[in-house]
Amino acid sequence: MVTYDLHIKNNFSNIPVHVKHRMIERSLYNPRNWNRFLKWWQTNILPYESGGPDEGAALDEIDRTLSYAEAIDEITSKHPEWFHNKERIAKVKQIVFIKSLIPGLITSEIRCTYRNRRLFGSYYVVTSRFKRDEPSLVIEVTNNEYVKTSSLTDKEARLAGIDSSKKLRKLLHKWYDKDPIFRNWLTVKKVLCDLEEFDLQ
Repeated sequence: MVTYDLHIKNNFSNIPVHVKHRMIERSLYNPRNWNRFLKWWQTNILPYESGGPDEGAALDEIDRTLSYAEAIDEITSKHPEWFHNKERIAKVKQIVFIKSLIPGLITSEIRCTYRNRRLFGSYYVVTSRFKRDEPSLVIEVTNNEYVKTSSLTDKEARLAGIDSSKKLRKLLHKWYDKDPIFRNWLTVKKVLCDLEEFDLQ
């Protein structure tokens, strides 16, 4: 387990101890994850003379509470111009929502999604992980925060298109088994589907 120092404690305040341990272990505060991130960084970052950033200042910008994958998503969403193959890095990612949630996303009744990681940037919304289908929407994640699932209310569940907090907790346990769970706030950037398919005009 990563040694607790004051900085880590401050960054993970207000989080239950068992979740805090799990988050620290997978965060960039874990030297194993930080070294892995630095290897990725050195492979992909443009040198300063080729349009890359001042490396020291850029690395200081990295939020070390993030996991390896979250940190890559966050920094490439903010600064695709810093990296080799920036067109590939800036490519919109995919996220799965079941088809019944698409109308709520379009009408902005659904304003967030609960996942086991923090999301960053823009995503194509698809309705299946296992078959190729045309994306329905493009969403952008605007903010995220850790949530204590036992304290979620019915109102918070409905923000994600789920009828009750009890049902939401059951789904989260089925999909992700353990904390941490994050609420990712989102907004629809572009509608790509036929609105008539969902009885929307």
